[in-house]
Amino acid sequence: MSQTLRKSLNFTTLVMLGTAGVIGSGWIYTTSSFFKEYGAGGVVFGMLLASLLASCISLAYAELASQFPRAGGEILYTFIAYNRKMAFVIGWLLIGAFVSTTAFYMAAFGSLLTKGIPSLKPILESIPLYSIADSQVYLWGLLAGITLVMFFYMLNTRSVDVGASTQKILFLIKLALGVALATAGLALGDWGNFWPAFNSIEPNGSVSVVSDALSTMRFVIPALTFLTGFSVVSLLAEEANISPKKIGLAIVLTIILAGAYYGLVLLGTAKILPWQNSAAMEFGAISTFTSAGYPILGYAAMSIAFLGMATGSLGIAMGCSRIIFAMGRGGLLPEWLGKVNKNGVPTNALTMTLILTLAFGWLGKGAMIWFLNTGGVYIGLSWVLTVACMYKVRKLYPNNTRPYQTRFGWLPFIGALGAVGIIVMALVPGTSMSLSTPEYYILIVWLLLGTIFYNSYTRRSSVSQETSLQNMLGDRYTDIQNLK
Repeated sequence: MSQTLRKSLNFTTLVMLGTAGVIGSGWIYTTSSFFKEYGAGGVVFGMLLASLLASCISLAYAELASQFPRAGGEILYTFIAYNRKMAFVIGWLLIGAFVSTTAFYMAAFGSLLTKGIPSLKPILESIPLYSIADSQVYLWGLLAGITLVMFFYMLNTRSVDVGASTQKILFLIKLALGVALATAGLALGDWGNFWPAFNSIEPNGSVSVVSDALSTMRFVIPALTFLTGFSVVSLLAEEANISPKKIGLAIVLTIILAGAYYGLVLLGTAKILPWQNSAAMEFGAISTFTSAGYPILGYAAMSIAFLGMATGSLGIAMGCSRIIFAMGRGGLLPEWLGKVNKNGVPTNALTMTLILTLAFGWLGKGAMIWFLNTGGVYIGLSWVLTVACMYKVRKLYPNNTRPYQTRFGWLPFIGALGAVGIIVMALVPGTSMSLSTPEYYILIVWLLLGTIFYNSYTRRSSVSQETSLQNMLGDRYTDIQNLK
């Protein structure tokens, strides 16, 4: 049986899958805490800066995905540009990042249900199990999260078309609701509610530019985690039934649409009421629009939260399974993970994604926030390495056809430079963006587990590095060999 994924995704579907996977749920009901911590200016301008950085980096993804439209994304590019060891490292980090996201959705679903449907709270919180990271885990809330991930697991195992069709419908509804919120906030709100945009007013009434800039930079880290899903498009490249150039265009368009969506809804939320008032509320944009006298828009914001959790769960699980599939096909993980069923669906990889999600999701929302923050570091590292791969592939294969070529070759470097700065500030203790103590331990343990697995399995694999690369590249392997 050929271990090739079925090609069925058109351009529109690919963009919708990518954008829907990027736009999650937590941001819509945590805008209050964001405004309180960073100021409305820090949130809006930080999201704009993060979107610009991600857009620059997406150009590298677009160029590489158009050249090598095969499952694996960053893992494949790293294998081509460097070697199997580096490919394993980036794959291991990506699994950690993607599973952290799917497990967070599982852990947080019960809490979201109690916020959206208060009448369910007595039921969902009737049987407390344990508390981790100051977050109580309840039996029925946990079962609700398990039900969510199981439902989307079954959708994804049927075929990519079933999952894609579901994702398109959910995305279009979410898009319409987001446009309604942004339009109402921008048209009916007042700029006086947004300015002054920061908390940093000195005793003499002057504005602290340095403090404002730091608030903006600090928000870039959570903003980048909101934008991580665009790489799903490159992971699904093998299943796209479109030209390679359009695959590259889909990647860039995905991040532009997602960044605009986030930025406009956040700005509308900051304008509809004085953002200082919103910062004191409990449920972010949901409470803000309701308090502003637009309860229907409050319900729309709540609907975005539910839809974001659904599309995020579906899209990230789809992407994670393709990472695992590609690593299995290339001999970086056990070979059976690189198998597909008769419909061209990587069911084994999907099952492993489910197992990992269930294994982490029981820890609860509080602990999963730790994992999300370390996942942001993993994603940042993968972005930087992918940009490096673009330049390295250009050098190794200067005559290789680039259906989508980045016109301004320095832009990905600028994006990578920004990502490096943020990663350093997250890893170095004592900065305003440093990881917490548990997060450092999580990062170290995940790297140690990866080292153990690589040395005990991947390095000892009987499959040669050339065969591994050939399996991952398919027909493109002969093409690049002829270019050496």
